Amino acid sequence: MTPEPRPRGPVDWARHYAAERDKRRAAGRPTASTITDQDLDRLYANLDRYAAIQRELNKRVIELTRRAARAEAAIARVRHLADHIRQGAPWTATRDSLADRILNTLDQPTAAHNDGPSVAECAANDRRWWNGEKAGE
Repeated sequence: MTPEPRPRGPVDWARHYAAERDKRRAAGRPTASTITDQDLDRLYANLDRYAAIQRELNKRVIELTRRAARAEAAIARVRHLADHIRQGAPWTATRDSLADRILNTLDQPTAAHNDGPSVAECAANDRRWWNGEKAGE
């Protein structure tokens, strides 16, 4: 099927828009001149509801972003502590095995308490999401 040629001039554009309008009418989609007041009220009510949902989702994203940042900071502190243990902090007796256990726990592919994704996997997914790689999914 070949695409229609691009309209040229005001008459062609008027015909083009009339054909588009007829397609919308045939599909059952209301136009500005055919929509009823009740339909318009319903449309605005839905828009208000969707805007409220979007606000709640934005709040949740901000909350989860802050929580993830706190978790990453805690992990950094644990890694720093494990380094001190490995270097021989005076309060550790078996420093190498303790440091290895801490670091191995942090580097597990899944969280120790469940079968969910690790912190590293979540961070990678967040980066993919916010960089737009998941757009259109």
